Amino acid sequence: MTIGLIVAIELDAIFDYYSEYEELESPAGYDVYRINKGDTVIYAIHTGMGEAASAAGVQYLITKYGVELILNFGVVGGLTGDMKKQRVCVVDRVVHYRYDCTEFMDLKLGQVDGHDSIFLKTDKTANSSSDISPFISPFISPI
Repeated sequence: MTIGLIVAIELDAIFDYYSEYEELESPAGYDVYRINKGDTVIYAIHTGMGEAASAAGVQYLITKYGVELILNFGVVGGLTGDMKKQRVCVVDRVVHYRYDCTEFMDLKLGQVDGHDSIFLKTDKTANSSSDISPFISPFISPI
């Protein structure tokens, strides 16, 4: 399997865990690394913060390396007591925090037209995380 790992900030945590890696290239200032773990190849790209940077990194890994699975490595759910350091989770829904059509449409801040709520549900396949690893559990936000 070929996995794409999107890393916004916490690159040192990746290097602490995977001590053997190869630096490949830096397209548009995004550093790319290859980590070999048995039959699995992980391509990690350090994109920096922001959804546009992350989206560009995802597309680059898909186009250049044909990754089959994308994982976004970083901080999630930090405002709840359920999240502990180094816990791996799969998010069941997200909020598009920069999306604001409140002046033009009868929508709430973060709500996308055509959706009943500010939450956008993630792909159901991703939430079947036990197929990927028994150590990954869904994170169901309390909001």
